[in-house]
Amino acid sequence: MSDRPIESLTKIDVGKVPATNIEQRSHAFDIHYHDFESLLPPDDVPKISERLVAKFECFGYQYGLYWVCNVGPCYVIFLVRHGDPNLGDAEIECSAYSLDGLGKARMICGPQGGQQEAARRRFFEEPGQIAFLSQSLQEQVVKPETLKWIFRLDANDITNSVKLDGTLVLRLFISKSSTSLDEYVTPFIPKNPFSMGKFCMDEATADVSFRAGEEVIYAHRLILQSNAPTLAELCEDRDKDTPVLLSEITPWILRQFMAYIYGGEVEWPTETAQGGLILDILKAANRYNVSSLKVEAEARLVRSTKVNLDSFAENYILADSLKLPLLKEKVMKFVVDNGTAVLGAMSDLPQSETMMRDVLHAVVARDEAAKDDEAPGGPEVPRLLSVDVLRRRLAARGLSVDGTREMLVAALEGCSSTTSTST
Repeated sequence: MSDRPIESLTKIDVGKVPATNIEQRSHAFDIHYHDFESLLPPDDVPKISERLVAKFECFGYQYGLYWVCNVGPCYVIFLVRHGDPNLGDAEIECSAYSLDGLGKARMICGPQGGQQEAARRRFFEEPGQIAFLSQSLQEQVVKPETLKWIFRLDANDITNSVKLDGTLVLRLFISKSSTSLDEYVTPFIPKNPFSMGKFCMDEATADVSFRAGEEVIYAHRLILQSNAPTLAELCEDRDKDTPVLLSEITPWILRQFMAYIYGGEVEWPTETAQGGLILDILKAANRYNVSSLKVEAEARLVRSTKVNLDSFAENYILADSLKLPLLKEKVMKFVVDNGTAVLGAMSDLPQSETMMRDVLHAVVARDEAAKDDEAPGGPEVPRLLSVDVLRRRLAARGLSVDGTREMLVAALEGCSSTTSTST
């Protein structure tokens, strides 16, 4: 860059803005209004008016940014988001600056302190206060899949700053939200591939049956052969009048299991005290080789499991024995992040041949993630991807998402090498 004095500076964007990497944790957008007054309606127009002034994409979502004018002494910014809610929630902050001819930014200040300042500096959901919008925008934002935020800027603050410097800059800082660093917000859950719900546990059409406790539950051999072949093998020489005894599961678990393989929904426990039922469903899915149900149960188990010094060893053993890579990943993150405390509990460490490899992988993954934050980009390395991302990549290719981390990595690397060879 030249050291020659510059009297003014103009930034010109050429080409399409690159999309954000969905694996990032945060991203900022600077929206420049070089002729801000052209957005405003004439003074003699009393009607509240709105204008779409920016559209952009972030973390897989599509955003539309509206300015709403003539709402008292404020300009109201209305942000609308569309997309698959399974991509996860986000926290959004907004700051306003004025920019002079040399590109020097100055924050636009307003009332300081308390809730008023917090309301000015952050978007917040306010679905009840949309009466001032046009009918077309109201219809858009009341859709259940649409998220929306409102932000207010004092009209005098904006007008005075823009008159002084010329350009208004609105910075939107979007970050993926989670209740804690060690809690997964949107773990991968495979879609239920089955859909025969109307025949589920229908005694009239059934040709096989199972007994769990004192309850007999009916099923169809054809459905079992397709969706739960291990169960089908248990009743090869049975009919519905000679039930197969399943002594290791309860009637409730068997009913949930049947509902799933017939294409229905599992009644997942919602109370923390019932967390053990999720594990029971997971174990049944593992025992009878219904991998999609096992992966869904693991995702829900991870979400409900709190890992600490008292529980990390037990959870590691569970993850290792049942091949639960998502749970193991959470445990290893806790071990790496709390190394000093874990060293003090050496007597409780699991005696596992894979423990050292798992620790090393967690350390390397953490270090590589830090490097990527400093210098994003570069080729994707399967062995460094999170379990959730590995499963998403494999599911997109129609491959199995069950198994250990090593199995998932090998499957993705095999798929990638096959693709590169064929091209």
